Amino acid sequence: MSLEINNLKKSYTGKIIFNGINISIKEKKINCLLGVSGIGKTTLLNAICGLIPIDSGDISDFKDKSFSFIFQEPRILKWKTVYGNINFVLKGIYSKKEAEAITKKYISLVGLSEYAGYYPYQISGGMQQRISIARAFAYPSEILIMDEPFKSLDFKLKTNLMKSFINLWTQDKRTVIFVTHDLDEAVCLGDNVFILDELMPSFIKKEICIVLPQNDRLSDHSILSKIKIELADSLNI
Repeated sequence: MSLEINNLKKSYTGKIIFNGINISIKEKKINCLLGVSGIGKTTLLNAICGLIPIDSGDISDFKDKSFSFIFQEPRILKWKTVYGNINFVLKGIYSKKEAEAITKKYISLVGLSEYAGYYPYQISGGMQQRISIARAFAYPSEILIMDEPFKSLDFKLKTNLMKSFINLWTQDKRTVIFVTHDLDEAVCLGDNVFILDELMPSFIKKEICIVLPQNDRLSDHSILSKIKIELADSLNI
């Protein structure tokens, strides 16, 4: 099953950001939007989620969907503990007992059980981003939106966070729309990679499907070297 984006167009103050965007978002897959910085990837995400109006096109498949988000920065509440930062999004959805069990489950899955009572200032930036990942999965959304959540991280931390993400996703298999400018991230995580043209107004110039399981890719990057070269060629880098 797919969610269709048809002939999408968006402009700001007379400047066309993208035009003629056509994408079939595969459900229960990680759909990656890959493009150079400043080409309008975040704008495209915001349009898909209904956060900004579009000029024309059809995104009605997304109209009644629920979303959870993982951003570039953790965006966690400084006055809440690790536990509290996840638990509060479940209030009003589950009973107190159910919310407690779900919170503990996702804290454990990202390896933060022993830090459940800690506040953000007491833990590292990488741990804070793991809270964001756990919270996004704990919330019962239909679509998970990722806006470059691994940007500007060193290789070791980025790899660890991607492993945490995949650990959750393999158990959940939620529909994911993931934006990045990083070839390694696209190759390691994406089931379907949609490549945006590097000039405005942008459009989808190529789609690449990667069938190898993500855990295999994260354990041995060399097996994806050919795909990475193909993506690099498509981005003209």
